[in-house]
Amino acid sequence: MPNPPNAPDFLSQHPVWTDAICFAAGLLLVFAFSPFYIFPLAIISPAILFYVWVYSKPGRSFWRGLLFGLGLFGGGVSWVFVSVYQFGNMTWPLAVLIVLVLILILSMYPALLGWLQARFFAGRIVVRCVLLMPAIWTLGEWWRSWFLSGFPWLNLGYSQTPGPLVHWAAWWGVYGVSYMTALTAALLVWLLIRKRAVVWYALSIIFVIWIGGFLVQDIGWTRAVGEPVDIGLVQGNFSIREKWNPDNRDKMFRRYIELSERVRRARVIIWPEAALPYDPGELKPHQIKLLQAEARKYQSEFIIGAVEKKAVSGRLKFYNSAFTVGDKPQIYRKRHLVPFGEYIPLRFIFDWLMRSIHIPMSDFSRGLASQEPLSLAGQFFGISICYEDAFGEELIRMLPKATILVNLSEDAWFGRSLAPHQRLQMARVRAIESGRDMIRVGNTGITARINHLGNIPEGQQAPQFQAHAMVVRAQPRQGLTPYARLGNWPILLFSAFILVLSLVLTRRYGRRRTVSGS
Repeated sequence: MPNPPNAPDFLSQHPVWTDAICFAAGLLLVFAFSPFYIFPLAIISPAILFYVWVYSKPGRSFWRGLLFGLGLFGGGVSWVFVSVYQFGNMTWPLAVLIVLVLILILSMYPALLGWLQARFFAGRIVVRCVLLMPAIWTLGEWWRSWFLSGFPWLNLGYSQTPGPLVHWAAWWGVYGVSYMTALTAALLVWLLIRKRAVVWYALSIIFVIWIGGFLVQDIGWTRAVGEPVDIGLVQGNFSIREKWNPDNRDKMFRRYIELSERVRRARVIIWPEAALPYDPGELKPHQIKLLQAEARKYQSEFIIGAVEKKAVSGRLKFYNSAFTVGDKPQIYRKRHLVPFGEYIPLRFIFDWLMRSIHIPMSDFSRGLASQEPLSLAGQFFGISICYEDAFGEELIRMLPKATILVNLSEDAWFGRSLAPHQRLQMARVRAIESGRDMIRVGNTGITARINHLGNIPEGQQAPQFQAHAMVVRAQPRQGLTPYARLGNWPILLFSAFILVLSLVLTRRYGRRRTVSGS
């Protein structure tokens, strides 16, 4: 195994300070994401880590990657504590322990990447910076998005919503944007180390990918079809404790009806995830008649989030569902459930934990993987519920049939934390990937309409933590972006190819050094 190049004096003489800088760089990266939107930090922060990795041995690279992850995830997903302690009714020592374990697990991803690149690829800096580091970072993010059900939070690509790179999402998805963000950071490291010798190469590549982001912004992969649809978004604003108290059912129903009357001109009216935290069959007869009368009177149709009960083979199952009220009954059942929040993974191991958490309805069943969009107002609505909009490859299953995308959410679990803002940023990238308007409706917010370019038009975002109803005008669209056609495969195969190429070049360079040294 070749040794890393000689480190600059500061790194070699002050290793503890260098460790602290890696932790600070990870923490700094949090501010690249919503609601701060300082997107250049998503280049500066990884560049610091990549620079340190170039001069670190495997063990130290692992440690510094771990510290970087502790800063990033310790700051970026601290909202998990709010969910499990404040709303999950867990004792605070156990809540702290659970959150620390989660942060440690997530931090292992950059730690392992650091060890791998130092252990197997120490050699020519151009191979590590220009080829290896962007590819291995992208593959690491993808692995984190599906392993053990996946936690695709704080991917570099999401940070770029205010900048030009995000428009590559229509081609490569969020992982493609992550790749280009990491590549920019790695090229700056290469430039910093090699200076004049590579300035034109590095700057030329950076120029191409960044200017390219502007040029591909609206290349016309999808096209508008039909007239815009007026959609009513209803934000009930109930606390978690209010919502899951059975005594409040009538109160909640009345509020949603009153708010819906403010948007009666809308063709489709949407209530958020589990707006009815019980089975639609438990609606009182007068409530069913009222909903049906509202739909007939104003020629509207409803999409309503509810908890569905269904007997399957003699066993009662619960689904996190969205059902329609209108011309014909339709239903969508959530497919990708939240581990520990909606189902118990490895129950024989974690059953004790779930007895310590009092999360309502934490044992749902999955809906079918292949579900059709819902047909309303002459259009097809691709539905997702809450956490599902974090997975672009799952939303594009609704395409090309879906002309509008809808996400029903419940972000009250996160309180006044970063999570609702981070989730809205993810939804903006989903809109670009699919080339569709994305309608997002949450109980406490953030409720908004996002256009097919990932932007939120003025006046089409509701204030958080207020009961609110508004009408937005969504433009149905047809056609497929390259990402919608091919999914994540192009960027994953490309990254894997670059990884193999890096390994070949590293070994060839290592053999040459051995021969010349003999």
